[in-house]
Amino acid sequence: MSVSFDPGKARTLRLIRRINNALIKNRNKHLANYSLTAAQSDIIVYLIRNYEGKDEINQLDIQKHLQLSNPTVSGLLNRLEDKGFITRTSSIKDARYNCVKPTQKALDQTAAMSNHVFSTEESMLAGLSPDERNELVRLLDIVLANVENIDDEK
Repeated sequence: MSVSFDPGKARTLRLIRRINNALIKNRNKHLANYSLTAAQSDIIVYLIRNYEGKDEINQLDIQKHLQLSNPTVSGLLNRLEDKGFITRTSSIKDARYNCVKPTQKALDQTAAMSNHVFSTEESMLAGLSPDERNELVRLLDIVLANVENIDDEK
């Protein structure tokens, strides 16, 4: 049985995957200075951005936002707690949940993490005009919406 493969057909998908892999590799390399991984920093950033004005953030909130499974988030939270980046306390509203809070150690890393994100984005978009950058974001929004709707179409 012969399988026909057209290398040009999945080029966009391969490029997106390579970009994603390169960005994660870059983030992990930078975050190693803080004993963090990209996935762990995603949780810290979510907590810091959303903690203000909220009574509680629990593991389920994190799972939904990052679209990760319960076991994955549990493992990430365990490691973050062991490293002193978060604390978990029982929820006042619902005893089944733990509240997750960033510690001062996490807050102290925020500026450095943000600066790295901004400089990475600038490097990534170097050579693109402001109009091209806006068009790229517009097109990526369309691609994301299409990908999110793939399961709905089946």
